[in-house]
Amino acid sequence: MAKDIRFPEGEPRYVPERDCLGFRAIADGTNVECLVTAEFLFSRFGSKEFTEKAMRQAFDDHRDEIQDIARSLLEYGWIDEEKRLFLTTRFTRLTVHFDQLLAGDPRVAAAHRMLTDVIGPSAGELVIEWRTPRENPPNPSILLSIKDPVIRREMATSFPPEAWDDPTTLRVRLAQVWSALLRARSHDLVLKSG
Repeated sequence: MAKDIRFPEGEPRYVPERDCLGFRAIADGTNVECLVTAEFLFSRFGSKEFTEKAMRQAFDDHRDEIQDIARSLLEYGWIDEEKRLFLTTRFTRLTVHFDQLLAGDPRVAAAHRMLTDVIGPSAGELVIEWRTPRENPPNPSILLSIKDPVIRREMATSFPPEAWDDPTTLRVRLAQVWSALLRARSHDLVLKSG
């Protein structure tokens, strides 16, 4: 996960073969090319048409917000092997909450990194909560919930203390809860399509 993220000054470059604008970021000393698609600028930032001029105008008008989105994706390390980050109409935006007892817990931090790897950069808007049960026994289970505010569905699971001993088992359990939410999304799409 990148900690030091900067966006050097300068105009974005037009990349006609990808129909996007490219701008530079530096994440923990590594140069990253951020590519924002024409579709994204059109659908989210009001670009009036799919021309270079209209794309540049939308980028200039919303530079801070676009860089905030890029920053959140860079923080999770969602760049490809060619050191590129793609900003498309479907990007992941996480709202994360850790109970006070779990803030700074290295096991939970490692599990959260695994979860973001499983979720990936194009999952849409999600709310993730890591919490302990209210009764708080000496070795409590840790509860995870993933909410999709668009379909208003939540998937949750608990991890007993022994689940933290095997990273493979932990990753499988994280993938299962994410998979359950993806199934709920698919079901919602089927219902909407009639």
